[in-house]
Amino acid sequence: MTKAEKKICYKRAYIQRQTLHLLILALTLILAHPKAALSESALMIGDPAPRVTMNDLAGMKMTIPDSVRGKVVIIHFWAEGCSSCAREMPALESLYAEYKSKGLIVVAVNVGQQTNAVSAFIKKMGLSYPVVLDPESTAAGSYGVFGLPRTFFLDRTGRIKYKILGEASEKTLKKLVLKIL
Repeated sequence: MTKAEKKICYKRAYIQRQTLHLLILALTLILAHPKAALSESALMIGDPAPRVTMNDLAGMKMTIPDSVRGKVVIIHFWAEGCSSCAREMPALESLYAEYKSKGLIVVAVNVGQQTNAVSAFIKKMGLSYPVVLDPESTAAGSYGVFGLPRTFFLDRTGRIKYKILGEASEKTLKKLVLKIL
């Protein structure tokens, strides 16, 4: 086997492992919160955002929507190893940098992973917006999240204005932010 063929084999194995990890995470979310998985309509546009409390990477508590009331909020549920999640995060960073002075806050909610892995990933990505941990998928269940990425947009009163299942382009994210800023 040539060096190039070995590299391809290693890459395939890595992708297979990451896919398996994401499938296990999705199954865990579905089993932990079966009603959310069966009911996409659990949270409707215009509903108040569920109240959830999570810790950030430094161990400080953040309660959504209380801690961010009065701001336009993007809540991005993600996991390290989710390629769609990783592609969206720089776009969210760009929006955060551009519009935080106008009241935008981005909150990245990591679902089901260890603090050290999350910290390393955030450092590698160079993100400056708040990152909180949802190790038991409690917040994910409250928001009806059963697949990643999942993104919610809250208006300044803490109501759900938009929600996206799956990956969105920077153009789409910006368009939605500008509609509620």
